Amino acid sequence: MPTAAKKAKNSQDENLMIAIAHGDQNAYAALMNRYLAPIHALARRMTGDPILAEDIAQESFLRIWKSARSFSPKAGTPKIWISAIAINLCRDANRTRKRRYEDPDALLAIPDPRENVLAQMEIREREKSVRKALQELPERQREAVILFYDWEMKQAQIARTLHLSIEAVESLLARAKKNLRRKLQHILHLEKAPQTHRAAKG
Repeated sequence: MPTAAKKAKNSQDENLMIAIAHGDQNAYAALMNRYLAPIHALARRMTGDPILAEDIAQESFLRIWKSARSFSPKAGTPKIWISAIAINLCRDANRTRKRRYEDPDALLAIPDPRENVLAQMEIREREKSVRKALQELPERQREAVILFYDWEMKQAQIARTLHLSIEAVESLLARAKKNLRRKLQHILHLEKAPQTHRAAKG
């Protein structure tokens, strides 16, 4: 997204936050329309639990409504402020829940029967492996990866959200990528295998 467009979106978000702070329910609905789905996706990634993610998304917006007056553009963009609320709720949920609900298939769409079944099975298995690898990362590494790739935040924005230095964020991302490559070696090997086989055959 071009810088001008990002600035315009931030400005719109800031105006919505100001309106929400004054009790404007229409502004609240507009902000929810923008961020409810991304927050749910973030929470689902962080917790591995689609049902818990719904609760976290709803609680995030309750807190946004109650604490809108505390938002200040000087502390960062609304996107950073909102993501920080959701991440803190995810941390609390991960630390306090006694039993972890895991249903990877629930996160996947039902495959189109007209498409190749074997191809769909391979995609499902790959997605399961990626989700599992992501869940096995240390909490801070997982947060940094999700904000960087899913929320398309720059390292400076991630640093503000997680209250870290930019250097610390760089280190987290580097270690996360290294860990993910190691955990997903079998997928990378399988994807390269057909090419190797064809080369050997030729």
